[in-house]
Amino acid sequence: MASQPQHALAQDGIRSTSNNIRCKFKTVWVSILSAMALPFTVKVFVATGDPDGLRVIEMGGWNGRGLIFPRNRFSDVKDYEPLQNAGVYILWGSGLSRLPEVYIGEGSKLVSRLESHVKGMAFWSHCVAFTSTDKMLTKAHVQYLEWALLSRADEINRCQLENSVSPKEPFLPAMDKADTNIFLNNMLLCLPIIGVSFFDEAKSGPTHPLPVRGLEVFLKASKIGISARGVCRTGKRIKVFAGSEARKDEVQSIDPSVSKMRKTLVDTGALEDAGSMFLFAQDHEFLSPSMAGGVVLGRSCNGWKKWKDSRGRELGEILKAN
Repeated sequence: MASQPQHALAQDGIRSTSNNIRCKFKTVWVSILSAMALPFTVKVFVATGDPDGLRVIEMGGWNGRGLIFPRNRFSDVKDYEPLQNAGVYILWGSGLSRLPEVYIGEGSKLVSRLESHVKGMAFWSHCVAFTSTDKMLTKAHVQYLEWALLSRADEINRCQLENSVSPKEPFLPAMDKADTNIFLNNMLLCLPIIGVSFFDEAKSGPTHPLPVRGLEVFLKASKIGISARGVCRTGKRIKVFAGSEARKDEVQSIDPSVSKMRKTLVDTGALEDAGSMFLFAQDHEFLSPSMAGGVVLGRSCNGWKKWKDSRGRELGEILKAN
């Protein structure tokens, strides 16, 4: 075999070194980007003028679009143009256990798949469907998104999956796969904003990470088997954490404003039926400790006395001392 000229070998060495430098630089730059939590803009459009109806969520600079609606409004939204396109969707509702029941699917025409689930699946109460604004999602793309969401939900283990089949990872060319993963990442950024948290890792405990700021508070009613957990950040507002329990029935003497709040939370899916009790399906912030306590207990109460810290001190006493 004829040997290569020295200048050719030198050029190959230069090219090889240059490629290695570029690869290392690219790896470092990707690592930096992966570690950065970049700010982003989200727009939520209330399409029908009713906050309990169809909402559309979009991000700046993204060709994706999310459609969120309760099951009982499907007949009102099924003719909405984006639902005629290919996409991936998530159905969820309260289960017999404390974990929400979830089904993840895809379709070349979203509305057709969703119509079949309205007729054939009883458990779900809400849906979010994602499609693209430019109709660039193909069947292969949405199958990949379905597989990725199922894999993540199974790994995180914060929901009870209703899917009977676990698909294998579908093939996508490298460039398409990279683009689809970006689409997936943007979906995962949008989901917590609409109260869908079962794709996020629980940082502390099964329901909610400990608050970084504010006073962690608890409400326990042993006689009726109810307990709730939240945080008081401003001295008045109480954020009750997802997974907290609430009494299902109400006493006759309940304040009408508390009863109305409970009904609103049930209608919007924030409080979900869990058999003998309600469960908070997502975090919810109340304007006063008494309203938060009333919703949990199913009766009017003095929230300043009912909410206590981990040492058993009443919220009112703590704030008064401070």
